[in-house]
Amino acid sequence: MMQPLLQVNNLKKYFATTRGLWGSRGGDVRAVDGVSLAIREGETLGLVGESGCGKSTLGRTIMRLIEPSGGEILYRGRDITKLGGRDLRSVRREMQMIFQDPYSSLNPRQKVRQIVGAPLEVHKLGTREERHHRVEELLENVGLHSAYADRYPHQFSGGMRQRIGIARAIASNPSFLVADEPVSALDVSVQVQILNLLKDLQDQLGLTMLFIAHDVSVVQYVSHRVALMYLGRLVELANRDAIYSSPKHPYAQALMSAVPVLDPDGRHDRRILEGDVPSPIDPPTGCRFHPRCWIAEKRCAEVEPEFREVEENHFVACHLAE
Repeated sequence: MMQPLLQVNNLKKYFATTRGLWGSRGGDVRAVDGVSLAIREGETLGLVGESGCGKSTLGRTIMRLIEPSGGEILYRGRDITKLGGRDLRSVRREMQMIFQDPYSSLNPRQKVRQIVGAPLEVHKLGTREERHHRVEELLENVGLHSAYADRYPHQFSGGMRQRIGIARAIASNPSFLVADEPVSALDVSVQVQILNLLKDLQDQLGLTMLFIAHDVSVVQYVSHRVALMYLGRLVELANRDAIYSSPKHPYAQALMSAVPVLDPDGRHDRRILEGDVPSPIDPPTGCRFHPRCWIAEKRCAEVEPEFREVEENHFVACHLAE
């Protein structure tokens, strides 16, 4: 079997909290709590879940924008959690990120030429003149006029700003992209344009992507496989068609039932989740979803379910998946 481009093993990210007037240590926020997954070269893995489940933290930890609390991040078989300095910089040339907010992710004091050309400067790619032409070429590749290189971010709409962010992300010819909710801040009509652009760039450049979103239908459109995350852990992982047509985990079933159906005759029963998401500081024992689960048994509150393969390439963390 071909080795995955990126493999994450038991990755954890805890944030310490303080309490009281003297700032004594409180409990840890378990934002990412033992996630394992692999992404094959050339595919898009969609990561979906409710707000606060740890999706963005997982993406940023994989990129080492924040340091992991434990686990491994293997890129081309190399554990990048152990890298630093020049070695880490060389890997980061191949791993880039598209951020959620196209307004705050671009420096308002810099022209587009500086923003898009920043990875070229950092990694010392080409001469100054070559970088100049490369920026204009990148803008054309994402659907913007090359003359826009000498404008400032405030002169563009949200969708155009996100195109600039994408141009910056692909400037160093990366192999792997983390797209952290790249369309959630955009109008629906613009969302489709950006999604189609990402799919076209993936085909042209051979990109591998981790696509993070809370919109289930968006993930369905762009992904080859889909992973569902709840309270810091993966609860289901499968091929796109399998997870949308036959979800196994109750949480996945509830999310998929919320996807709009265009055919009135094809409507299915909507499963409404009751209760609030538990605190990641003090998660429930056993299955973390059991306080909101309508089929939970006694063992669900006592024994943590194993993340196991219930069908070919279909993994679920549920005692009752069958």
